[in-house]
Amino acid sequence: MSGLNTPILLSDYNNLQSSISTILGTDYGQTVLSTQKSTGNIIYTTDWNNLISDINKANIHQFGSINTLQSLTNTTIIGNDEYVALNTIITSISNDITNIHPSQGTIISIDSYTSNNSWSGLISEVISIGFNTSNDLNYFFNSGGNFTISANATQTDSYVSTLISNIGITTIKKNSTLSGSGIITVNGFVNFTTTNQLIYNYINGYTSYKIYGKVSSDSKTIIFTIEYILDISLTNHYNPITSTGLLTTEIQALYANQSVIVNVPVLNSRYYISQNKSLLFEQSTNDDNNTITFTINTIGISNGTNIYWNTTLTNSPNLNNSSGSIVINNNVATLNITVNTTSDNNMKSFIVNFYNDSGLTNLISSSESIYIIQHGSITFGYALDQSFIVPDGIVNINISMSGGGGGSGGSDTHNGHIGYGGIELSGNIIVNPADNYSIVVGGGGQGGFNHTNNTSLYPIGGNGYAKGGNGGTAGNNNTNGTSGDGGAGGGSSAIILNGLPVIVAGGGAGGGGGGQFSSGLAFDASIDNNLNNNKNGGNGTNKGYDDGGGAGGGGGGYTSGGLGGGLQIGDNGAYSGFYGDSLIPVGFTEGYASNGGIIVGSGNESGNGDDGHITISW
Repeated sequence: MSGLNTPILLSDYNNLQSSISTILGTDYGQTVLSTQKSTGNIIYTTDWNNLISDINKANIHQFGSINTLQSLTNTTIIGNDEYVALNTIITSISNDITNIHPSQGTIISIDSYTSNNSWSGLISEVISIGFNTSNDLNYFFNSGGNFTISANATQTDSYVSTLISNIGITTIKKNSTLSGSGIITVNGFVNFTTTNQLIYNYINGYTSYKIYGKVSSDSKTIIFTIEYILDISLTNHYNPITSTGLLTTEIQALYANQSVIVNVPVLNSRYYISQNKSLLFEQSTNDDNNTITFTINTIGISNGTNIYWNTTLTNSPNLNNSSGSIVINNNVATLNITVNTTSDNNMKSFIVNFYNDSGLTNLISSSESIYIIQHGSITFGYALDQSFIVPDGIVNINISMSGGGGGSGGSDTHNGHIGYGGIELSGNIIVNPADNYSIVVGGGGQGGFNHTNNTSLYPIGGNGYAKGGNGGTAGNNNTNGTSGDGGAGGGSSAIILNGLPVIVAGGGAGGGGGGQFSSGLAFDASIDNNLNNNKNGGNGTNKGYDDGGGAGGGGGGYTSGGLGGGLQIGDNGAYSGFYGDSLIPVGFTEGYASNGGIIVGSGNESGNGDDGHITISW
């Protein structure tokens, strides 16, 4: 290099020219005016001024202004101080070739698409953006070009609106990706390959937003896949989220078009793939609950184009089709997949893969896992030691259950009181696959004996989680009494997990026995009733040696069984018992079953209460 205040050397000129030529020509794809000079060549004023012009072009592109650079006349002498100044400028330009001044670029919309499809599971938007050559794609990013991806939602459910409000704008540059929230997983375009790279990932509860990026095999096209995912957690699959409303995705591009001019990126094609559900149920007949529909909206894809698909299966679901092709017609194609029934309760799932070639090598997009659960229902009758194991994949079950009904009171001249039905409960509970529930179904209470004076034979309460109280015996007035016994209470029904009751339906009460002068009566808390024995129902009061009806027994309960009924004086009917208490989960409805014993005035015994039941559906 020349010394201070001395003319620059040929090598100094060539060094400057080589540096700016790499930036402006190789990196930006621009025409370079200056050229290298060989030993013995003359550097003319035109050569120097071309060098200054090249440096100014790059400098304006990055910083928006022209540095004061000396142009030559025939009498100008270029010294080392000019070389140092120029080298400093080129170094600042070289520090980050992707820098672009705001005045040197233009922002354009590449694609904006709004969907009003009702969807669940996954929306996948695959956008292909093309350049004339692979070099043009590199020039775009080298010169500071970038793509921004944003989303907007209106009239959607809270899950989607919350997701969209949090993700912000994602900007993909050559060496970096920027976003207001979420996780950046790829630095920038420089990290793209011919397979999808996860660029950005944001998860919010049951929702997720992902951006993938890749380049085509000829490196002339950049492809973004944008995924909106609902219900990514299996724990919510029994009631999967479905969203409606408007969902808009927009991609914009910033490209250089002032001092440095690069080719404009253009939209080649778009696939917009949505599915209407993420959970299917196996059915004995085809209906909407076992068919999933994929809708594919396109742009830039010719009518008549085939889209090929296949499935990835888990636990061999029985599908009506597992591969095939669909045809684009007026920019839309649909695919329906139906699940048929199988004989096992294993949870199954499948993923649908879409391709644009029959060899299934060029993947467009894949769905999330679509879960399949077999509909089922089981009803348990009276027994104390049954069990229910939650099938694979089931996270919510519907329960309908009742305690055992109380027996009706026996009759004399006047009838006894009917037996009371057990407590009836219904609702849904959250469960885990493979949970093992103990099932106890309460039995019905025995009906009271008619026209009896046998004080040693009494109606027996129904067994269950808690036993119903026995019916009280009718009076025996020197063996001449012929009144009716009280009916016995029904046993309570329960669903138990790990030794602890989850739901308990109380048993119904037994009806009061009839006497010669009056019928059996409903329960009356104001009279002297037999106390319950913890969760077991209280026994109905015996009439003893005074002729008249015996009282009804109380129903079995959860922690407090129903009280046994009390008596009236003389040869009159007695009071019925009271039903047992229940353990009722939040959200369950409570009522009374119609399984209480009916009056049978003739014969030896009035009507028994019917057993309770537990029905579980999923």
